[in-house]
Parts: sequence; C-alpha cells; structure tokens
Amino acid sequence: NIAATAGGDGVVTLWDVAPGQLLRTLVHPPGVQSVRLNPAAPEIITVDDDGQVYRWNTANGASLPVGEQVSSTTAQGAVITGFSADGTRFSVQYFGDNLLTSWE
Repeated sequence: NIAATAGGDGVVTLWDVAPGQLLRTLVHPPGVQSVRLNPAAPEIITVDDDGQVYRWNTANGASLPVGEQVSSTTAQGAVITGFSADGTRFSVQYFGDNLLTSWE
C-alpha cells in the first residue's frame, strides 16, 4: 500500500505504508493543493496553487502527460475529486469559479 503526502514546499512524498518507509520524492512546483492516488493504476495526480494538474508514475516517479490544462483567472484553489471506477478518468474541481473538469 502506498500513501502520498505533499505541501506548500512542492515536495510530494510517496510512502510504503506497512513498514513506513520512504519510496521516493517527486519534484513539484511549490504549493501543492491536492494529491490523490489512482486506485486502479500505479499513478498519482497532483494539483498546484495555480490549478495546474500533474500526473506521475508511482513506480518510477516519471511525469506522465495530462492533456489540455484549464486556464482560470478566478480559481482560488483546486481539489482532485475522484477517479472513474476503471481508473482511466479523473476530475478536478476549481474553487472560485465552480469549474469541474475531467481528464482521460
């Protein structure tokens, strides 16, 4: 089982839960707003203060393509709201403009 932690410093840390061991750290732009592990695939999704979405491979830490980014001048933060049952889609809610966006 993997757990992820993140914060304003831009460091996303992946942990092996059972022994409590550090697996790896991911370099992320400062201001991580939201982190969510994909329950159906070895990946993690993160969102920064500006609402930019990032996708990472948890096995090797590689950055994965996300697709077209949402540009919002009124967003006041964002949160990853969930994944589809098969893990192929995820959604992000942007606060301030009440925008909900999904990606494949």
